[in-house]
Amino acid sequence: HRKGTADAVQWVEGSLSHLARGVCSPIWGSASSNPPLARAAFAAFSLVELLLAMAIVATMAGIAAPRYANSLARYRAEAAARRLVDDLAVARNDARVSHTSRTVFFDTAEDSCLIPGVRDLKDSKSSYSVDYSKPPYRADLVSVDFNTATKVTFDGFGTPDSGGTVVIKIGDEVRTVVLDPDSGKAVAQ
Repeated sequence: HRKGTADAVQWVEGSLSHLARGVCSPIWGSASSNPPLARAAFAAFSLVELLLAMAIVATMAGIAAPRYANSLARYRAEAAARRLVDDLAVARNDARVSHTSRTVFFDTAEDSCLIPGVRDLKDSKSSYSVDYSKPPYRADLVSVDFNTATKVTFDGFGTPDSGGTVVIKIGDEVRTVVLDPDSGKAVAQ
């Protein structure tokens, strides 16, 4: 009985020393006859499996990247157009409330607009201005046409001196903001 115990102790010590070194123990014979503990210690992905997984991820990223860029440009164009509609509404409403005229000046070279007489949202000492070329919009004001002028003036009743359009472009996405000459309301198209 003592010999069986000695054999068992030797077997356990040999198994543990081989597992600790990360080497498959020759005590058990072939790898297929290894006990479950030894097989679990050596489980891993093969190089082929890793390369296949990387190829699938790269293909998915290649398909998704252009769609993401297009959706981002579309979102920015819509956001810039909505902002411009809101900016025109700010000038119109301020003219009605104050019973004085408010002029919105557009600068296509700087991709910005300025409304003197209306306080800026960030700095109350400055006039209201928006730079559409900066984040989050990064937009280009392609053209501004208010009866051949790059400005529109709302009278004390909120009526514009003319209707017109402002064209915004981001990437391939183009939005047009149209100002109705009768109502003074702007809509994005």
